[in-house]
Amino acid sequence: MELGWGIIGTGYHVRANMLSSLAEAKSARVKAICGSSQEKAEELAAEHPGVKAYARVEDLAADPDVQVVYIATPNHLHVPHGVLSIQAKKHLLLEKPMALSVDGAHKLVEAAKKNQVKLGIGFHLRHHPVLQAAREMIAAGEVGDIVFCSAQFAMDFPWRDNWWSNPLFAGPASLMGMGVHGLDTLSWLKGQEVVEVAAMARGGTDNRSLNTLFSLLMTFRDGTQAAVVCGSEIPHSRNDVLVYGSKLRLHAEGAMTMLPPQGRLFLTDRQGTREAEIALQNPYAREIEAFSAHVLEGAEFHADGLDGHKSVEITCAAIEAARSRRTVKVGEVLRLTG
Repeated sequence: MELGWGIIGTGYHVRANMLSSLAEAKSARVKAICGSSQEKAEELAAEHPGVKAYARVEDLAADPDVQVVYIATPNHLHVPHGVLSIQAKKHLLLEKPMALSVDGAHKLVEAAKKNQVKLGIGFHLRHHPVLQAAREMIAAGEVGDIVFCSAQFAMDFPWRDNWWSNPLFAGPASLMGMGVHGLDTLSWLKGQEVVEVAAMARGGTDNRSLNTLFSLLMTFRDGTQAAVVCGSEIPHSRNDVLVYGSKLRLHAEGAMTMLPPQGRLFLTDRQGTREAEIALQNPYAREIEAFSAHVLEGAEFHADGLDGHKSVEITCAAIEAARSRRTVKVGEVLRLTG
């Protein structure tokens, strides 16, 4: 069965990653696009015959041909746009970050529960074949006890002169654009809650500047530590995930990416290093297929509203840790900005 999808947002991520991935997914068909103006919506919709264009979120949410809404608007609009879509009884796949406050994340979770719709968060790396293989090995005990893990997701580019340049709209740029993927991926691989964080940042610790480098140290419930590095000024970044276990080291080389899909998984033990044979697939298309199965069949979806809520709690704590130069308990801080 095919679900009708409505897209709210016409920016880079929609154009570069999501529209092609929706076309690749067999269970989804784009029925409508909503932009910040009728002109922007019509311009993008014109590239996809049969797709309707809207300038108002309310109108897209009321479209009977749309069963699933995907939101990729500026971060500060995720909560109002998400709640409106949910109240229209639409299932919702919402880009990260879920919200810029813990209260906002809670509103979305409660709205989805009240209206009996599915809520998923766009952590596409949970659908990356290399990282899924790593998680399966960890869950099966092949890696042993995790001693330490790390993730780096960084690039070398100036932030665009748009909403990403305003911390009140985006939150701290590097952390919200890339770091959230690192902290979520490590939490998901470990399968345990983060309880405490410490952090250092270059910029982005007030409401006027962007951070161009962010280093985060996390402590899991069992005391295991993890590190996340993200930034917009790191040339030739090695966007890798490393998991050091008592039996095995996992190295997901180059897996922290968007499109085209990349990544290799190397396994190291006392006998040496070998590469696991894993077929690369588009993680966004896999995410879309998984969410469709979640809606249609009740299948498990790897990143639900509660996962998004936990991520918001960690990012709020991380920003406070960088601002105050102190260790912060997760759940202690409720907002990213203001």
